[in-house]
Amino acid sequence: MWVIDPEQYTYHLPQERIAMFPADQRDNSRLLYYHKGRITHHIFRDIPSLLPEKSLLVLNDTRVIPARLHFRKSNGVLIEIFLLRPVSPTGILVKAMTARSETAWKCMIGNLKRWHDHQTLVMQTNSGGKVLELNANLEDPGNNLVKFSWNDPSLTFADIIHIFGKVP
Repeated sequence: MWVIDPEQYTYHLPQERIAMFPADQRDNSRLLYYHKGRITHHIFRDIPSLLPEKSLLVLNDTRVIPARLHFRKSNGVLIEIFLLRPVSPTGILVKAMTARSETAWKCMIGNLKRWHDHQTLVMQTNSGGKVLELNANLEDPGNNLVKFSWNDPSLTFADIIHIFGKVP
């Protein structure tokens, strides 16, 4: 079984070093260039001069989802759940994001030892004068499978994580 140790990916990154929004002029975005063991600083519009002739440039237009959920137990213990991949109602990410009422995901779980079997974690917020609630149940502790459910079936899971989640 493949196990991911979240501690290997935990490090301090000052808030001011995190790009939360794209640059006003996108071609002025900062660019690190690695070539033959050397790293140099450039801006994105330099990229044509940095690529070797006949290079293939692949565009990755994916977006980071707010996949980090922080639940606080009644005794104050923080349980951090990081969404890895959907399991049900489907393993296809785009379709899983349209789920309404419930979905299950393979997750990384911080403080897993403090989350007991059959214990429902709850997060609440006020949305439009109505209490919105997100529940998490540990369905399979050995595989870190978490079932999420919420009390407003008009909202998709994408809506839910945009309300409750944080960008990693």
